[in-house]
Amino acid sequence: MNAFSAKPARSRTWTGFLQHDWDSRLMTVRPDIGTWVLRKNGARLGRIDHFLLGKVGGRIEYAVIDGSGSDMLKTALYPVPWEMLRMDEGHAGFMLEGPEDLLINGPSYPCGEDPDLSYMRCVRLHNHYGLFF
Repeated sequence: MNAFSAKPARSRTWTGFLQHDWDSRLMTVRPDIGTWVLRKNGARLGRIDHFLLGKVGGRIEYAVIDGSGSDMLKTALYPVPWEMLRMDEGHAGFMLEGPEDLLINGPSYPCGEDPDLSYMRCVRLHNHYGLFF
């Protein structure tokens, strides 16, 4: 069973590029950047599809990576804790901190579906990447 199953439709409001899900502690931000996430050797793993911001702290909690167009990832969305990425201005993208196997074998969900990012799922996601929640 996938760590992120789709949730039933919830109350949402779109304001510009922000999506508020009033039942969640996270908010979706879809800037039109499509920045690449790269391996340590500079090869492309996928593109940033959107960010998930914490409603209370107002900071980026997760970057959601779109695996389509990558030869290493399946066509799916991969939520990655923000701490796992760092900006690499030399390659004009984000570098994945840690082994790429973490992303390749990491939790994902089908494109076009909303993940269940409840508190316990977020704890498991952080544990997968070896981070404390």
